[in-house]
Amino acid sequence: MRKLMLRGAAAALFCSCAAGQDAAEILRKSAEAVRSLTSYDIELTQTYDNRTRETTSRSASRERLAASGNKSRREETGGRITVSDGESMWSYVPGRGEYIKQRFSGMQGTVLWAPYCARDAKMLREESVPIGERQVPSWVIELASPDPLAQANRMDGCQPGPATVWIDKSTLLPVKQSKDTSMNAPGQPLREITSTLAITKAAFNQPLADSLFRPDLPADAAEVKQLGFGTRSPLMGRSLPAIEGTDLRGNPVSPAAWKDKWLLLRFGDTSVSYDMSFCELLYRAFKGGKVAVLNVVTGRPADAGGQLARLGYTLPSMLAPDTMTPASMGFTGNTLRGIVLADSAGKVVYHTNDVMSSGTPDAIVKALMAAGVW
Repeated sequence: MRKLMLRGAAAALFCSCAAGQDAAEILRKSAEAVRSLTSYDIELTQTYDNRTRETTSRSASRERLAASGNKSRREETGGRITVSDGESMWSYVPGRGEYIKQRFSGMQGTVLWAPYCARDAKMLREESVPIGERQVPSWVIELASPDPLAQANRMDGCQPGPATVWIDKSTLLPVKQSKDTSMNAPGQPLREITSTLAITKAAFNQPLADSLFRPDLPADAAEVKQLGFGTRSPLMGRSLPAIEGTDLRGNPVSPAAWKDKWLLLRFGDTSVSYDMSFCELLYRAFKGGKVAVLNVVTGRPADAGGQLARLGYTLPSMLAPDTMTPASMGFTGNTLRGIVLADSAGKVVYHTNDVMSSGTPDAIVKALMAAGVW
């Protein structure tokens, strides 16, 4: 009975000590633990939960990060690999057979964040976090103040909320983080976003093989100035397939309209989008000049024409004929959506499915500048 009482007293003492832990002090020690790491090799998942009154959605990605001294490696969802040997840095997309090489300019960013704000920290609870097959006892701490950097750079209507971090009680390293953000842009429904970053596999301060920090590029890999996304299009470097059909009023569209000109083809619907606006601006800038722009749309002519009229857009548009498929135009998946740029000889020099990428206009402008037509 006495042993049970002693155990009970010890348990009560442990709980009272844990509850009395100073959250701010734990965060400061965690930041020191991150800075003192000599190496790490981790795998992690990142999820984004988007919620409005009517809808909910989730997206997720996985990454592997490794570093030792001034050498590092990052493997991203989609296949992109970035490796540094301390002197040079290579970024390689296996599905495209392309890579870029740059001078090494410092360590890559890491998700092993040093907790950014120790003030207003509050101990919430203690719980175990799964990492591989282990359950890692952790402190769960809330940071009431938003990230100062996010606060300074936030967009209109974006309000960073509290963040929660999970700190490994034995190593003092952060193993999980969750952030809440509210988006209340004018004219848009209120959107709540929760981003969660969690380490799923980890090795700290262990020797890492040198092979991790070598690029090991295939012999046929091509060096480029800017990496694309996804699988490299089979049309790259080849002649553009014949583009013929009818415009939204039923009039024939012929390749004679862009003979000896550079041709930018935009494939997709006529919804308001970043790529659509860029193509309209490019058309107006080069109207009657050395660059032609053609909007290839799917759907009914009346719907497409009405939407273009409401937007005030004037770029030439044609309906995608039944014979035009994603595969015939070099797109992956089953959607006819993307951007293709062909030179004045009809050879494809740029091709992407990722029409919303901020790198797309930049790549197109650089190609036109290199050809002397910009």
